Amino acid sequence: MVKKIRKNIGKTISNKLIRLWILLLDRRNKINVKKLSEKKVLIADCEKIGNYIFKTPLIRGLKKSGFHVTVMGSHITKELLEADPYIDDAIITRCYRKKSSDIFRKAAVALKYRGYFSHYIETTGSVYLRELLFMRLLSPMTIIGTERKRDYQLKAMNISVPREDHNIDTSISILNSMGIREQREYHIGRMPSAKYSSFKTEKPLILYNGRASVESRSIDPAVERELTSTLEEIPYINFRRIEKEDSLHDLVDLIDRSALVITVDTGISHIASALKKGVLINNYNRSVAPVTPNLLECSFTPEAVSTILKSIFSPAQPAAA
Repeated sequence: MVKKIRKNIGKTISNKLIRLWILLLDRRNKINVKKLSEKKVLIADCEKIGNYIFKTPLIRGLKKSGFHVTVMGSHITKELLEADPYIDDAIITRCYRKKSSDIFRKAAVALKYRGYFSHYIETTGSVYLRELLFMRLLSPMTIIGTERKRDYQLKAMNISVPREDHNIDTSISILNSMGIREQREYHIGRMPSAKYSSFKTEKPLILYNGRASVESRSIDPAVERELTSTLEEIPYINFRRIEKEDSLHDLVDLIDRSALVITVDTGISHIASALKKGVLINNYNRSVAPVTPNLLECSFTPEAVSTILKSIFSPAQPAAA
C-alpha cells in the first residue's frame, strides 16, 4: 500500500514538472518565410540501427527533393550513416543509451549549430526536457515532428503529424506533410567488405542471433544452447551464429549472403529486412516490426525452428517406386 502511494505521488510530481518545463520552453516557433527556400534539414534520433533504418524513406525523400540532409547518430550507426548516399553529414553524439546526462551533450550540439538549419525533424513520442531544450537552443526556422504522448501538442512544432501504427509510416506521413512522396521501403548505407568477399557455401546460409541490447529481449542461454545445438546438426543448411564484427559493413555483407536470419528483435532484424532477407523472429512490437514480406514469427524452440527450416530448405524426397 505504501509503495503504491509513493508511486502515485512520484507520478503526480513528474506530471507537474513536465507541465512546468513545457510552460517555460514550449513557445510557438516563428517561421521566417523569406528564408524557407533554404533546404538544410537536421533529422534527430538515428543513434540506434533500427531508428536509422525506420527513417530511411524520410532521409531518401528529403535528399531527392533537394535538401542538404544531416542526421544525428552515434558510434553504433556511424559507419552506416557515413555510407548512406542520401546523407550529406552525420553529427555523432554519445546519446545511444538516452541517459539523463544526454541533456548536456544535446545542448552543446544545439548551441554549436544554432540558427544553421532551416528544418528540424524530431519524432520522439514522449515529452522530454532534453528534446524541448534542444529545439529552443537549436533555433531552426521550422520544426516538424509527431504528436506527443499524454495528449500534449507542442506549440514549438510548426507541423505535427499523428503517430502511425508503424514507425516507417510516421516517416512517410512527415514527408507527405511537406508535399513529398516516397516509397515505403528501407535502404541501408553500406560499403564493400573484404572479410567475406571469398565466402562461399553450397548450402543455404542460416544466421542466428539471440542477443539484444536489453536482456528482456535476449534468449535465455540454456534455451539458446539447446536451439543452436539442434540447428548445427541439420545437414541441408550451413548454420552460423552471428558474432561481434570489427565493422558493421562486415556484418551487413554477411547478412546479405544469407538465405534466412533467425534473430530476436534488434538492429540485426532491420538490417536483414533492409537487405530483403527472410527473417525468423521470436516476438516483436508491431510498431517496430521489420518491414519485409519474408517475416515469420515463431517460438525459439528446437522443434518449432527445425520444422520451419525443413519446410523451406529440406531437399525434395524422391517418390517411392
